[in-house]
Amino acid sequence: MTERPTEPPASESPGSSIAHVIVGVGAALYRRPIIVLGAIAVIVVLIGAVVWIRPVAISPGGSIVATPDITPLPTSIVGSATNEEAPFADQYLASMSRFDAVGMVETYDPNVRRALEAAGMTSASVQSDLDKARSRGAAILSVSRIASYLMADGRRYVFYVVARSGFRPDGASDEIFYVFTLAPTGRLMAIS
Repeated sequence: MTERPTEPPASESPGSSIAHVIVGVGAALYRRPIIVLGAIAVIVVLIGAVVWIRPVAISPGGSIVATPDITPLPTSIVGSATNEEAPFADQYLASMSRFDAVGMVETYDPNVRRALEAAGMTSASVQSDLDKARSRGAAILSVSRIASYLMADGRRYVFYVVARSGFRPDGASDEIFYVFTLAPTGRLMAIS
C-alpha cells in the first residue's frame, strides 16, 4: 500500500516552505547542475519575453504593427491631456534655437502677426536681436514642455521651461518659463 502525501503541519511557517524549496533547488543543482541552470535560463527568458513583448495590432492597410504601451494621460478639468503636443509652439522654440526669426514669426496667428508688424515687430527686427545674441555666444541648452491646458473657448495655454546661456547681459546661464496662448488653430496668439 502506498502512502499518500500529507499536508505540511499547520505549525510550519510559510518561511519554512520557502526554505524547503531553496534546499530542494540546491540539491537538484548539486545532482544535475546543467539541467537546473538550463531550466532557470529558460524561465528567465520567458519572464523577459512576457515583460518586454509589445502587443500588436493590424493597421488600416492590413499590415501587422507593434503598438506602443498604452498609458492613460493625465487630463485637465475639461478633459484635455495636460501635455499635448503644440507644433507651432515647438516650432517657435526650435526656430529660436536656430536663431531663425522668420521661423519664429511664421508660427503666429495671421491676425496677430499683422498687429505685431504694424507695431514694428518684423522678422527683420527680431533677426537683428537674435544676431546680437548669437554674437555674444547665446545658446538654447534645453526646452521642456511642462503642461498644456485647453480652455472652454478652444484656446490652449502651453507651458515650457527653457534653459539658455548668453541671453542675459552678463552672459550667464538661466532658466526661463514661457506661456504660449494658442488659437484654436494651434497658432500663437501671445507669449508671456
